[in-house]
Amino acid sequence: MSKLQAYIKGLPHSAQADFARRCGTTIGYLRKCISTGQKIGERICINLERESARAVTVEDLRDDVDWAYLRNTTHETASGAPNGIERRDPSGPNPFPDLDRRGPAAVEGQA
Repeated sequence: MSKLQAYIKGLPHSAQADFARRCGTTIGYLRKCISTGQKIGERICINLERESARAVTVEDLRDDVDWAYLRNTTHETASGAPNGIERRDPSGPNPFPDLDRRGPAAVEGQA
C-alpha cells in the first residue's frame, strides 16, 4: 500500500479524484484502504496498475493473490515444472480413469 500512497501523493490534488474515478473507485475509498490496511478488490487493483502505468502493481497491493498464475508467469523449479507441479504427457495414461477425456457427461452417456 505504501507504493499506492506515494503514487497518490505524487499526483496533483486536482488529479487524484480523476485517477480514482478511472480506476472505478473514489479517492476516499483508496485513502481509507491505505489508512486501515483494508484489502482492495482485485478488479480495482488491476485498474490501479493500468492507470498508474505499472507504478503501482497488483502484487504491491494484494500479495495474497497468485497474480503470477493469472499472468501466466510462474517461476519454474529445478525440474522445469512450474511451482513444483510435474508436467505430464497429455497423450499418456489418463490420471483420472473414471473420467473420459471428453468430460464427465461423456462417461455418463456410456453407462
